[in-house]
Amino acid sequence: MIKTYLQNKVIQPLLTLLKEGTTPQKLAASIVMGIAIGLFPILGTTTAIAAILAIVFRLNLVAIQIVNYAIYPIQLALIIPFIQGGATLFGKEAFPYTLDQLQEMFTEHFWETLQELGSVLLRAAAVWGITVIPLGFILYFILVPIFKKVQSKTANN
Repeated sequence: MIKTYLQNKVIQPLLTLLKEGTTPQKLAASIVMGIAIGLFPILGTTTAIAAILAIVFRLNLVAIQIVNYAIYPIQLALIIPFIQGGATLFGKEAFPYTLDQLQEMFTEHFWETLQELGSVLLRAAAVWGITVIPLGFILYFILVPIFKKVQSKTANN
């Protein structure tokens, strides 16, 4: 089921973009950007960030968003490791609150709690940045030759 979903909703649309004239470099950069932004540990921000970066860097918005949405389960799975990594990197305690404690904190000290949560997420975003930059370069240089090969095969058929 997952394999079929990925084939129909991710791989085929991306290959269609390649067949329709998107260069291997642009497609690889778009996919890498979609993965990188899709892993960003602040929920609710990735679609807008991806759209802005697609416009700024003249990348394929469709490809970025396909990958951004496909990687959402991985984003959820990595939020806690990013938070823990941020705590370790900055010598802070990982977010030690339960959901009940967090609700009470928001009720009693809204702005302070928001500030604390923001700090935790900024530290997580720092770890995300450290992680996705090398990952992005590696993926880009893996994907470009693959897409060139696929493009040449489809051109010969």
